[in-house]
This record gives sequence, C-alpha cells and structure tokens, in this order.
Amino acid sequence: MIILPITLVVGEKTLPTYAMTDTSAEGKGFIDRSWAESHELPLQKLKHSFGIVTFDGDLSESGAVTHYVEATMRIEDHTEVIRLNVTQLAHYPVILGMP
Repeated sequence: MIILPITLVVGEKTLPTYAMTDTSAEGKGFIDRSWAESHELPLQKLKHSFGIVTFDGDLSESGAVTHYVEATMRIEDHTEVIRLNVTQLAHYPVILGMP
C-alpha cells in the first residue's frame, strides 16, 4: 500500500487530496461517495452495477456500485483521465487499484 498526493480536476473544480494504492482492487479506481457528494461532483450512472468483494471473499456492506465520477487525475507531472467508481470508503477519498 502506498499513499499518494493527487489532484482531481472535475469540470471547473480542482481538488487536491490523497489516494491509496491497493493491489486487491482489481485495477479499478474508487472514490468515496460522501467525499464526492460534499464536493458536489457529478455522479454518472453505470450501465451495469457491480458488487465489491472484500479481502475475505464477502460482498461489501456498502452495496452495489451504481455510479462513477470521471476526472482528470494528476500525480506530480503525470496526468490522465480516470473513471472512479463511487462507493463507501473508510480512510482515503480515492483508491487506485493495481492489477
């Protein structure tokens, strides 16, 4: 696990924050629902919702992922457009999954 300072740009908003990298997140990115809503980020509906399987093999209590946020993410001099699936996270506003 590595914690990275990142900046998310969504529309006119530029939001510095932190992201945790997670090898068990199957290469997907996630954003905390409360954090996204508190910053009034536009949530876009997924065509197909999906459940999150926790480290112990159970389905997450936060329920199915039904929305995402599309953002431009900056880490130092690297920039890319990223889709972050919206769910309830515990400690960091963003999780970056690593395959």
